[in-house]
Amino acid sequence: MVEPVNVVGGGSLNRKVDIQTLFSELSNRNKIKADFTDENRWQLVIEFDEAGKILVYRTGSYIIRGGSSFDNLETTKELWFRLLKKENIVDDLCSTEYSLQNVVFSGDLEQSIDLAVTAVELGINNTEYEPEQFPGLIYRPDGYSAVILIFSSGKVIITGGTKQEDAEAVLRHVQNKLNNE
Repeated sequence: MVEPVNVVGGGSLNRKVDIQTLFSELSNRNKIKADFTDENRWQLVIEFDEAGKILVYRTGSYIIRGGSSFDNLETTKELWFRLLKKENIVDDLCSTEYSLQNVVFSGDLEQSIDLAVTAVELGINNTEYEPEQFPGLIYRPDGYSAVILIFSSGKVIITGGTKQEDAEAVLRHVQNKLNNE
């Protein structure tokens, strides 16, 4: 079983955004925190009290960080779209683009893993294991769009997809390979 730990969506407003003006408009709002510092002059970070964060760029591109659930991403998206309409940033929400972009899942192989041996078992061409650089094994299984990070504790992180069923299939694939099935 895998669980989402980070759900990300995003898109484009299909127009440029004056993020400094938007920051000024949002600075005094209740339930909205906006961050536009000298170090971050290229993006505006908007955070809703009851939801996730939005990163807005001058180009009109935006990223929604929804936290660890699809519901939170959807809530954040709805608050963002309402804000766009209220602030007259877009005339018609139909002119905006949005898609679910990535979901990071966590799971557990429920056994300790010898990463050096596992790198060989999973195939040298599909794995990266450099313990002095990163404490986990990176595995890119053939036939899957996902990447799985495997740690010696048996914990895994699966990224590169958007569907829980796909992440569970990748986890089963690894379990089968490790059990020589």
